[in-house]
Amino acid sequence: MCGIAGFFNGKENYKDGEEKWVSVLKQMNREQKHRGPDEDGIFLGERCGLAHVRLSIIDLLSGQQPMIRREGENVWAIVYNGEIYNMGVLKKELEEAGEKFLTNSDTEVILAGYIRHGADFVKKLNGIFAFGIWDGRLGKLFLFRDRAGVKPCFYKKSGDTLIFASEIKGIFCFPGEEPEVDKEGLCEVLGLGPAKTYGKGVFRGIYEVLPGHFLECGAEGCREHCYWKLESRIHEDSWEDTVEKMQYLLEDAVRIQMLSDVPVCTFLSGGVDSSLLLKIACSFAGISGKKVYAITMQTRLHPAGEIADARKICEEIGAFHIVITVDELLEAGILNNPTDRCYLCKKHLFVKMLEKAASLGVSTVIEGTNE
Repeated sequence: MCGIAGFFNGKENYKDGEEKWVSVLKQMNREQKHRGPDEDGIFLGERCGLAHVRLSIIDLLSGQQPMIRREGENVWAIVYNGEIYNMGVLKKELEEAGEKFLTNSDTEVILAGYIRHGADFVKKLNGIFAFGIWDGRLGKLFLFRDRAGVKPCFYKKSGDTLIFASEIKGIFCFPGEEPEVDKEGLCEVLGLGPAKTYGKGVFRGIYEVLPGHFLECGAEGCREHCYWKLESRIHEDSWEDTVEKMQYLLEDAVRIQMLSDVPVCTFLSGGVDSSLLLKIACSFAGISGKKVYAITMQTRLHPAGEIADARKICEEIGAFHIVITVDELLEAGILNNPTDRCYLCKKHLFVKMLEKAASLGVSTVIEGTNE
């Protein structure tokens, strides 16, 4: 988990007030520091500013962001949050096409692929991601989000300016931006919560880049593009074929998410779905020698039996069990931000649980849900 943020205005020259805008980018990083406690960095150009906080998962010694490439007078910069599971295949293809890499990070693979193939390169990515790319050659900012919308990317249009961040409060670091809840936002919180409408950010004027979409922002404005959508088909496989395919897909999905250079964990309720994911993760971990942790959330309404079930499953499978209580999240200040509380859907609570887990030395999670 990392944090990305930034702003773009095709008619502005941010270099004229460099000290001011550098300060804004640094404030965006401070606001999202809990997402990336290991490193932080900024990039400021005439039309665009980018900020990034990093939680190191792959290529711990390099891969710092924003990552910048220069070719003559052209400059490209990327801020990225996520993990690309087919990075090895894509990197090999790019190397065969003549690309030279300085790091082992998936960030550099994405940037190199974009420079060579353009925005369509996102169609090749298999993973969970949200990233922004400043293309100095075109004078445009692109914001991409993964197919399922696992990684967050909020944005707001304010006049000719586009502001974006992994978390809404990062947007409110921009001068003049204040949180404001209107009737539509109240319906999201009181009528739909803890769920929400795709693309909505609760606060007035705040939106999300939709899953499977990207934004293209230039001097003429912003355009939204769909690069992938889910299509339904009639299921015609036999029972035997269905079981075989489901087993393969589940095992493959877990396997490719265990590429990190640090220990991994799962969220464990003690139910069938989460227990199955943990079992598969531990089977692959046994081959690679990695440790696997399991995190269980405990509330005052949470049956004690479920905690006992989760603990027993960990003992039998061989995973390290961590129980996190809501009181611990409150004491750590993780749920104390008013903006967070207004936007506390289930997925956001999982992120907050991971923030607490990160303080215990766990920095990446494999999460499945029965919803």
